[in-house]
Parts: sequence; C-alpha cells; structure tokens
Amino acid sequence: CADESICRNRAMKYECSVTCGRTAPCANQRFRRQMYTSTVVREAGGKGRGLYAKTDIQKHSFIIEYVGEVIPLAKVSHRKAKYKVQGQSHLYFLTPNSESHRDSSPKCVIDATKKGNNSRFINHSCKPNCYVEGWHVGESVRMGIFANQFIPEGEELTFDYNFNNCEDDSNQRACFCGAPNCRGSMGR
Repeated sequence: CADESICRNRAMKYECSVTCGRTAPCANQRFRRQMYTSTVVREAGGKGRGLYAKTDIQKHSFIIEYVGEVIPLAKVSHRKAKYKVQGQSHLYFLTPNSESHRDSSPKCVIDATKKGNNSRFINHSCKPNCYVEGWHVGESVRMGIFANQFIPEGEELTFDYNFNNCEDDSNQRACFCGAPNCRGSMGR
C-alpha cells in the first residue's frame, strides 16, 4: 500500500482500515496515524504566519491533515458574525470540494479558527505548491494537504484557497502571494 503500489484503496482515495489484510505494515493509513511531514510555523512577511517545510517534500506527498470543528454550511454566516464581534480578524474555514464527496454539494465546513492544527497557517498563493484532497477514512471524508511539486526544505507551503465570496465585493481579501500570475485578491 505504498505510494508506488497498485493499492485499489489508495487509487480511489480510501484509507485502508486498521486490518487491511497485508502482512507487512500498511502504508495507506496516513490520516489515522497522523503521518505528517515535518513542518514549522514562522513569520511570513505581510501574510502573517506561514507553514514551512523542515525537510524536502516529494511531489504528491501527504503533508498534513486540515483539521478543525466541522460545522454545517448553514452556520457559517453566524460563525463569521460571532468572530467579527470577538475581534477575530483571521478566519480559517475550509469547504471540502465536491470531488471529495459522493454527492455534488458540500454540507459542512471545517472551521480551524479555534480548534485546529498547524495546517491552518498554510497561506494562499495564486501559484501554490500544495493542493487539498478529500480522502475517505472510515465513515468520514477527511481533508489532506499534499505537495503538487517537489518542495525544498525551508520553502513556504501554500495552496489556492479558491476563495469565492458570495456576499459582496467589499469583502474581497487582498492577495500577498507575490506570484508572477497573482490575481491581486483571493476572490475569483
């Protein structure tokens, strides 16, 4: 069940169960075993804090799971308003993409603002070196951050937030990624 194997579960983005039947230790249990790549949080200039690679990371390697409080999509507006009153300026919401669900529309959002891990410090980039992918782990879908290219030690980890603000244009957040193809804002 290693990356280069022909494991059917891995090919379909299903993590193997604890008893997958292999005689050798199964390598397709990265979420359950929290087999995260070594990273460090540090200042990222005008972007605040960012997450950086402590070692070289190979293309398609699992880096870290995006964890937080799973809330219904219908409660996101209420949660944003609550955080605004509390003076919380940085929000860490991740909406699982439709490809990670069996149906076409997500029904929940992962809020890592108060309950999360270091994955919440991964900044946006218009030219990211990571991508987010949903994996079936037991009865749930869990979101993982993976490298979309070789990432050398010390490089900041980024993914495209695909931020789509449906409320109004005044809420557009400026992008500070510095990529040659920068869109200027995280909104589409």
